[in-house]
Amino acid sequence: MELLAAAFSAACAVDHDSSTSESDARDSAAGHLPGSESSSTPGNGTTPEECPALADSPTTLTEALQMIHPIPADSWRNLIEQIGLLYQEYRDKSTLQEIEARRQQDAELQGSADGSPASEDTPEEEEEEEEEPASPPERRALPQICLLSNPHSRFNLWQDLPEIQSSGVLEILQPEEVKLQEAMFELVTSEASYYKSLNLLVSHFMENERMKKILHPSEAHILFSNVMDVLAVSERPVWMALDLRAHRGTSSLRDTTASASALLIRVPIPVSLWKVQTDVQKFLLELEHRMEENIVISDVCDIVYHYAANHFSVYITYVSNQTYQERTYKQLLQEKAAFRELIAQLELDPKCRGLPFSSFLILPFQRITRLKLLVQNILKRVEESSEREGTALDAHRELEMVVKACNEGVRKMSRTEQMISIQKKMEFKIKSVPIISHSRWLLKQGELQQMSGPKTSRTLRTKKLFREIYLFLFNDLLVICRQIPGDKYQVFDSASRGLLRVEELEDQGQTLANVFILRLLENADDREATYMLKASSQSEMKRWMTSLAPNRRTKFVSFTSRLLDCPQVQCVHPYVAQQPDELTLELADILNILERTEDGWIFGERLHDQERGWFPSSMTEEILNPKIRSQNLKECFRVHKMDDPQRSQNKDRRKLGSRNRQ
Repeated sequence: MELLAAAFSAACAVDHDSSTSESDARDSAAGHLPGSESSSTPGNGTTPEECPALADSPTTLTEALQMIHPIPADSWRNLIEQIGLLYQEYRDKSTLQEIEARRQQDAELQGSADGSPASEDTPEEEEEEEEEPASPPERRALPQICLLSNPHSRFNLWQDLPEIQSSGVLEILQPEEVKLQEAMFELVTSEASYYKSLNLLVSHFMENERMKKILHPSEAHILFSNVMDVLAVSERPVWMALDLRAHRGTSSLRDTTASASALLIRVPIPVSLWKVQTDVQKFLLELEHRMEENIVISDVCDIVYHYAANHFSVYITYVSNQTYQERTYKQLLQEKAAFRELIAQLELDPKCRGLPFSSFLILPFQRITRLKLLVQNILKRVEESSEREGTALDAHRELEMVVKACNEGVRKMSRTEQMISIQKKMEFKIKSVPIISHSRWLLKQGELQQMSGPKTSRTLRTKKLFREIYLFLFNDLLVICRQIPGDKYQVFDSASRGLLRVEELEDQGQTLANVFILRLLENADDREATYMLKASSQSEMKRWMTSLAPNRRTKFVSFTSRLLDCPQVQCVHPYVAQQPDELTLELADILNILERTEDGWIFGERLHDQERGWFPSSMTEEILNPKIRSQNLKECFRVHKMDDPQRSQNKDRRKLGSRNRQ
């Protein structure tokens, strides 16, 4: 963490003007148009000098909460129930808007940097010029207040809610607080969209009567796993959603459920869901109640923390089953025509909006990873050293632990089978090495050319200059083989991964292109061995060298090193890793470039989780402006900084979810 602190200090030396660049991009993911933030609210581009009434208005959250009334429960519930986007659509739209916002900001800032010196001397004039096209009257003329039920519209904004517009709160809160409100609002509305999609997986697919007859109970268990437990954590039962506060002490549960029956026509709830106990608070319901307490949202991260720490383990169980789930789904499609026909028929239902069944199966994993990013977005906007920063850090830490456990669960399932398969294919010419181990996994495998030596080839024309060898690189072991008939591999050397050294040869013509030297400081015969290896391309050579010697210095330094600046890219096309050394990319991911090749591959480090891997450069766009890169770095440091010892001591004493509010 000392290195992170040094990186953060170095990044802070970059101009202050970058402090809002990445934040604005996150705002755009919730529906903000670049350049319109200052004019989107009455208090967002107006100074006290321009509006005398604003100068005397309360500016803190506490003061705002004292003045603002609770939001009507019916109004908020209507908004939630009118969300029409499935989570897959909501998520894609959000990330695409985030990407587009970064593009525009990068282009605008880069253009101003390349412009005349006068543009740098008069930033205020530039801001005024940019604000003119987005004046309040013009903005009201645009279709801003658009519900999520319109798949072609922008998202609802917190500041566009009629209750917010009429309350006068936008003249009270500072711009940064408005951005924070939007970030918390997005977390709640996206959770509602997620619940809608997950409920469709259960009610439309799993509870289908034909599906139950086609699938054997064991097949259904693998295919749908513990999705009912996942849904139960997030669910919003119909009778609960009816404002139970109106029924407390006045009627029985039977009366409440009877009142809810009218909604069952519009919101199909599986029969099995009615078994859920009504006294168990659910995630979405708690978020809704928090929204109803006050139109200015006090916090949501305390609720996220409570559920992540106590209830989100069900996600780990579901995601860990992913390997078997995918295999079972493929087998069912191939072996059961009735299942294949039923899935095709169900996918055509307008409820599914043209989305495949597989996109519903991966919803829990997508949501838990996205939830962590949404909390990161909130964390970047809360006041430093505040109570809300404390709860955001707590929530982020718990979510990060859940996401890591999910990833490890998936890897463990697939790794065990992979190691067994590899062990069966190996024949040892040397002393046998046990391959299967709970702490061992495959990093990279593939064919390389072993160079026999130029001098030998000149004297013995019948001898090949290169011979094929096959490498299996594990996290702690290298096994060198030759492929033999029958899909087998004959092992002739091995070494501990910690005893490997690599060296790139300078370009010495076409024959030695993409050649590197691999040294085994201690091989299977307890002696040093040297191999001159040739890869099929420059990127393949770089990838092998990076995997064989992970501590080898790359062209660009890592985020965790002492850096002033580092090339960055953002993902504009999703990418699924094809090899163990590759990195799966999600839309809008930001990555530091550690190495790049001339044939179109990048070795990068993702900022939000520090995961490393290779990916095609065509999947990304480079962030050109150093101010935006610096801001990304500073925000990443803030998210991953060490907890304040005093805050850690006080954490257990804090009553999350039941704090006193004004």
